[in-house]
Amino acid sequence: MNRFLVLVIVSVAMGSHLSGALAAGQRREGQAQPFSPAVSFLNIARAAGVDFVHVNGASPEKYLVETMGSGGLFLDFDNDGWLDIFLVDGGSLADSTVASHARHRLYRNLGNGRFEDVTSRSGIVHREYGMGACAADYDNDGRIDLFVTNFGANTLYHNNGNGTFTDVTREAHVGSPLWSTSCAFADFDKDGYLDLNDNDGWPDIFVANDSVPNFLFQVADHDAKSVSAVVGDPDARKDV
Repeated sequence: MNRFLVLVIVSVAMGSHLSGALAAGQRREGQAQPFSPAVSFLNIARAAGVDFVHVNGASPEKYLVETMGSGGLFLDFDNDGWLDIFLVDGGSLADSTVASHARHRLYRNLGNGRFEDVTSRSGIVHREYGMGACAADYDNDGRIDLFVTNFGANTLYHNNGNGTFTDVTREAHVGSPLWSTSCAFADFDKDGYLDLNDNDGWPDIFVANDSVPNFLFQVADHDAKSVSAVVGDPDARKDV
């Protein structure tokens, strides 16, 4: 009996609430409704061990790069099934002392809600004013590699599979000194369609630059530890 009364009361209350809401909606028809977010987010970066602070090198000269935040990405660089974090640091064009404090950060996911800063033993170093990054297995060895764009020469890091990376920029011929911002690995085979892979199964690199021409690196040599590339648009068609 009590359970029946509870159900009746709840049903009546819900019906009254719904009727009131419909009536209120009719009264406010044509008016913008306030947005009520269904979810909320809590900043747990420091609690999770991610203590990165971006160095932008702000100066009285107000260089354009100082106004732009750097990039970051999730990647599973150690193939343990947990997404790790790589964050790009900026630097300074006006003050070498400030620039010396900038460093990229690689955080390994411990699988318990926390991250460990493993940058110092990863082989990843900060040489130019950092802008962005992208990650992919460019040589199909089963390990995620890393490409960093800069105001200055870009850097390609080959994943050694033991928690460390090797700078293979020179061998790969992808160290353009132009101002590069974003980048993406894609399989470019000139058929007019965006592909997941092409006949050779090797991803290529597209780099977006600021104030200077963009460029595309197409994989030409599939050696396990290096990759050579050609630059340009060989088919004279407009590409992405």
